[in-house]
Amino acid sequence: MFARLEWCLVCTCAFVLCALGSALPAWLFFPALAVAGGAVLVWAIRPGSAAGRAGLRTRLTTAAAAGTAGFVLGEVLHLAVAVVVAIGLALGLALGLALSGWALRRTAAEPAPPVPPPAEPGAPVETLALEELCRLWQRSYLQLLRTHGDAHASVVTARRGYLDELERRNPAGFARWLDNGARPSSDPFRYLRSADAGGGTRPRTP
Repeated sequence: MFARLEWCLVCTCAFVLCALGSALPAWLFFPALAVAGGAVLVWAIRPGSAAGRAGLRTRLTTAAAAGTAGFVLGEVLHLAVAVVVAIGLALGLALGLALSGWALRRTAAEPAPPVPPPAEPGAPVETLALEELCRLWQRSYLQLLRTHGDAHASVVTARRGYLDELERRNPAGFARWLDNGARPSSDPFRYLRSADAGGGTRPRTP
């Protein structure tokens, strides 16, 4: 009874060793397998063995079968892990591509913000209120960014007229706006609404 239990333990060790073989490098696995096999053989034919040599072939065959089964199981598990990892990577890549495509489609579907309409043709800047003149200066900056060719040149001309009129309305305020870092899209109204306007903040009447 004890000899059978002892031999079952040996077969279990052979099974585990061969099962772990797929996770070990070849230079480590095969020497370990050779050493383990030699130890099993020496143990099986040692003097004083309970069963002697009568069941040696059967025992060695059983140990070899256990080792082979462990090796096959280890390779199957190793292959299964590799397949699971590959499937996970493929699903992650597919999900990333799908999300990227969805984001691109959503971005493409979003309408572009409308371009502010230009000032009405024939409306002289001298007749505009200061607030309206400042708004036209700001809105024309978007037109400047989105137009080309003749349209772009007309916007540049219109903005030059806005600046000239703003400076005429309040030279001191216009200078303060420039000194405070005037930007192409900034609102000069708070600098030009002061009462010390040289040319007057009110529009000219025809």
